Order: sequence, then structure tokens, then C-alpha cells
Amino acid sequence: MIWKWVSTHFLTIILPVLIGIITIVWFVWFLTDKLRQKKERQKLKKDLREVVHEELQVYLDGLPEITDRRKVRLLRDGFRAVLEFRYPDAISNFQRCLTLASEDTERCALLNSIGLSQYNSGLLQKAKQTFLEMINLAQSNNINEALLPAFSNISLVYRSMDELDTALDYYSKALKLAEDMEDLAPQAIQLDGMGVVYLFLGNLDKSLELHEKALALSEKSGNKETQSHTLGNIANVYNTLGEPHRALDYYKQALAICEEVGNLVGIAIAFNNIGVVYQNIGEIKKAIDFHQRALNLSEKTGDIGVKINALSHLGVAIRTLGRAEESINYHKQALKMAKDFGNPRLEATELGNLGAAYHTCGNREEALDYYKRALRLSEKISYLGGQASNLANIGMILTDSGDYKNALEFLESALKIAQEIQEPELQANVLNMIGVVYTLEKKHTEALDSYKKALAIGEETANPGIKAHSLANIGNIFSKLGRLDEASSYYQQARDLFKEIGATDKVESCDYNLNRIRVKLEEQQKNNN
Repeated sequence: MIWKWVSTHFLTIILPVLIGIITIVWFVWFLTDKLRQKKERQKLKKDLREVVHEELQVYLDGLPEITDRRKVRLLRDGFRAVLEFRYPDAISNFQRCLTLASEDTERCALLNSIGLSQYNSGLLQKAKQTFLEMINLAQSNNINEALLPAFSNISLVYRSMDELDTALDYYSKALKLAEDMEDLAPQAIQLDGMGVVYLFLGNLDKSLELHEKALALSEKSGNKETQSHTLGNIANVYNTLGEPHRALDYYKQALAICEEVGNLVGIAIAFNNIGVVYQNIGEIKKAIDFHQRALNLSEKTGDIGVKINALSHLGVAIRTLGRAEESINYHKQALKMAKDFGNPRLEATELGNLGAAYHTCGNREEALDYYKRALRLSEKISYLGGQASNLANIGMILTDSGDYKNALEFLESALKIAQEIQEPELQANVLNMIGVVYTLEKKHTEALDSYKKALAIGEETANPGIKAHSLANIGNIFSKLGRLDEASSYYQQARDLFKEIGATDKVESCDYNLNRIRVKLEEQQKNNN
């Protein structure tokens, strides 16, 4: 009976019910699978944000939907390699997967992943070519959601290569796309990146304006990564303006957010930046601690830019403590990596740092060679800060050689550029150098005027190193003029600051001068009696 009923009603009742059940099951599976894919994509994006450079844009559209086993395996291995900072392995897996890609959105996502890994490996030229290929593919097929990260990422590459006008052009294109999409998070990223370019160009007011707009948008969108990066960039501007304590506050806010979201690259960058501030305010041991922490973390993450900066700042800090020969090793490592990285600005900085280290060691000829190489490269890439620093350094070499006339010409040129780019600490250092030349020429009035201008900047920027050197230099002038009580007062103030920042050799120099003045004053008192 049952089988008869089934056979009679199969087409009219049972089959439609079975089809309905299968449809419901399939629909539930479909929704569950889509939700799983969405969660996987969100998790992958979150994981990648913790390890890739803060300004690089992750683009994954099309990848989580891939079902081909070969592709899935290559993608899984590629992203695992990125999360473990094994960028060469990541690039290899993504490139193999690219040869199997069937959709243009998939190709764009893979090209973006390759470019991200190349950038993080320091392969800037290759990253540029990869992102250009992604841009061409996205433009040819009207894939705007891929075009935005491509424009944004290539902007960072050009900025890292010091091609600032090209970087600004791509940032503007990315910003327009983000505005058309009414997407606040990428708008904030582009404004923040443009702010960095204007800082490099010496336009600090424009830089601060763009960073503040970016911060407001990132807070509104709830994008923690961009908030932390923008806070760090605002701090960079204040540091350049000679407001180290205000900069330190912003750096610490950036560090707190990076630690909250687990952004290892961001944490390393914040460590380096905080170290720079401590160095500027004379707390050298704290500076070394933070730079060492940044270096250790960069070894783990494989971020070349962070590693170069950590090595560079460690070299400067160690030289400040009188260990110039030891600092040469750090700067040579940083120079080699800067060349490999393809960043001429970093390369010029390290050439100048090596010049300073050799100069401190008394190797004038070697120092001059490095300073000249740094100056040529700075002029080639229109790096005004590098030009000013190296003009001043060459001026000091000429001063040591007794060529005071040419020395003053170099130093005056350096001061003009330093004033133009609003670098107060560089201005103060150059003013002290100019004062030294006038002192050697026995033009004490001109020297005193230059030293006092430097001291005023040191007080305004709360930089104890600049204050200490300026006070000691003023003490020298008063000593030469026979105004011993005033000289003693300035030497004592300088000694206290040098002791505070751990400059032992300078403390000993002040002690020598204070003792010399004390003997002279005692002799004068005896003669008067």
C-alpha cells in the first residue's frame, strides 16, 4: 500500500516537498557560507593590518570566494607567510596563484598582495611596477574598488622613493575616489599621507592642517590604525617645530592605540619616534632604550624602513655619548640598507651621519668626503634639510682647516635654508657654528650675538643640548673678554645641563674652564690685596 501511494503521489506531492527541503538546505548553506566567507575576509584583513605598513591598503575582493584547491592552498600559504613576516615566500605564493587567476578582481587583489609584500621587503621599484600593473588592470576593467587601494599604495611607494610630486598626484586621485565613494576611512589615509609629503617639502602649516583633517575623519570612522598613524605624524610636525614635549604626548597616544590593536609595525615606529624626542631633550639613555626596542621589533616584523631609522638613531645617540667609533658601524649598516631600500633621502641622511662620526673621530678628510656626497645627493633630490645640514657640516670642516671666509659662506647658506624650512634646532646649531667662526676671528661681539640667538632657540624649544652648547660658548666669549664672573656663571649652567644629558666629555671641559677661571679670580684677588 505504501509503495503504491508513493508511486502514485511522487510527482505531485513528494518531489515538490523534496525539492523544497533541498532548496531550503541549500539556501541555509549558501547564507552560512557567505557569512563564513565574510568573517574570514574580515579576520584576514584584521590579521594583515597588524603586520603590514600602517599606510598600505589591504584589498581582498574576490579572494575568499576562491574554491580551487590549488589556489586556496597557495593563498593560505601566502597570507601565513605575510603574517609571519616571510615576505619572499609570500610573494612567491601570490605570484604562482596569479598565474591561475580567472577573474580580474582576483588578479587585482593578488597584485595588491604582491605589492604589499614587495614594499615591506624594501623592494620599492618592484612594488611600483606591481601597483602600476594593478592600476592599469583596474582602469581597463572599471574596477574602482581596486583602483582606490592601488592609487593609495603607489603614493606611499613614490613618497618612499622621494618622488614627492608624483606621490601627491596619486594621493589626490585616491582622495577623489574615496570622496566619490563617501568612504571616510580612505579619505583620512590620503589626507594623512599628503600631510607627510608637505612635511618633507617644508610646508609645516599645510602638513599640520592635513593631518588634523585626517585625524577628525579617522576618529569619525572609528579607524584605529589611521588614528595612531596620524597622531604620530602630528607629533612629527611638532617635533620639527621644536616642541618636543607636545610631540611626545602625541607619540605616546599613537603608541597606546598601536598596542591596543596589536599593530607591531606601528609599535616599532612609535618606539623610534619616542626615542628621537628623548634624544632631542637630552635623555640619551632613554632614547637608546627606545631605539633598541624598535630595532628588536623590526627584526621580527622585517620592516626595512623602521630598521634603518632605528640603526641611524642609535648611531647618533651613541655618538652623543662620546662613542663615535662605535656609531660608525650602525651608520654603515643603515647606509647599506637605505641604498638597497632605494630611499635617497635616508641614504643622504646616513652619508651625513657618517661624516659627523668621522669628524668626531678626528678624521677630517673622510668626514669631508661623506659630507660632500651627502650634499650632492640632497641637492639632486631637493632635500632641503639635508642640504642645510651638510652645508653647515662642510662649513665646520673649513673652520677646522682655518678657512674662515669660505666657512662663513657655507654656514650662512645653511642658516638661510634652515630658516626657510622652519627648522629651529638646525638654526640654533648653525648659529652656534657661526659663533665659533667669529670667535676664532676674534670678532667677539658678532660671536656673542650669534650664540645668544642660538640660546634663545634652545630655551624656546626646551632642548637642553642646544642650551648647554650655547651657554658654554657664551662662557668662552666672556672668558676671552675678561668678564670672569659672568663666564663662570655660564659655564656652571652649561655643566649642569651637560651632566643632565649624560655628556661626560663636555662636563669635564666645563670643569676645566671653571677651575681655570677660579685660579684666575684667586690670582686677581691676591694682586688686589
